[in-house]
Amino acid sequence: MTGTAVITIAHGRHDHLALQRAGLRASTLPVTTHIVVAMDDPDLGAGVNCASTAQVVHVGRAGTALPLAMARNTGAAAAIAGGADLLIFLDVDCVPA
Repeated sequence: MTGTAVITIAHGRHDHLALQRAGLRASTLPVTTHIVVAMDDPDLGAGVNCASTAQVVHVGRAGTALPLAMARNTGAAAAIAGGADLLIFLDVDCVPA
């Protein structure tokens, strides 16, 4: 298999995501894939907040609520389709040390 995938779901909070991406880049344990699921956030992944190494997947809103479970499942499916054998789910405000 190809390795580890980190999956982050986000709506707004682009500054938090940028910090998380910086933490992942600085890690001594390489992350093969970073899947960012943008929930009703078309600006996410426009170049500023996600480096080219992140795969951004977009999901729309389900009514008035953010589709948290659908976003996690969409991220997991993208990671598995890419061959990841270990999935790590990080909230957007989690910065790995």
